[in-house]
Amino acid sequence: MLIIFALVVLALSAIFPLYFMAQAALRTQAEWNSSELAFPTSLSLSTFRQVWLGGEVGVFLRNSFVITVGSTALSLVISTMAGFSFAKTQWRLRKVTYYFILSWLALPPVVLIVPIYIEMVQLQGRYTINYPVIMAGLLVASIPVVVAYLFFQKFLVREW
Repeated sequence: MLIIFALVVLALSAIFPLYFMAQAALRTQAEWNSSELAFPTSLSLSTFRQVWLGGEVGVFLRNSFVITVGSTALSLVISTMAGFSFAKTQWRLRKVTYYFILSWLALPPVVLIVPIYIEMVQLQGRYTINYPVIMAGLLVASIPVVVAYLFFQKFLVREW
């Protein structure tokens, strides 16, 4: 019984912030001033309009889309080419380069945040599109190279 009570308290502590966020978003400023925790008496989407227009949410969504699509597309192209090169061609320093890329997997992405931030500050304002952010996403994307290598090594014809 004590375990069930503890789980209910834990669930409520996780649900309350969601309730608070939803009820705050659907209330007018006058309702908010009268009581901070009450249920909204009428549903109002005016706060969403204010945030969309005043907070430039459209610009942020566009930037997120450009960065996500750019990083993903470049990561797929580079990973596929690198994986194929590592699996099917013989060239000098191939193993050294592969192990260098593989060693990036041992490095947590959090360690790269400060150097990437310094680069972003230095490159800020030079580009209209967030090329530095897209390139920073590629720095962390060493896993697809390894996956592409393993795919080409195992499933492609060996006579290449």
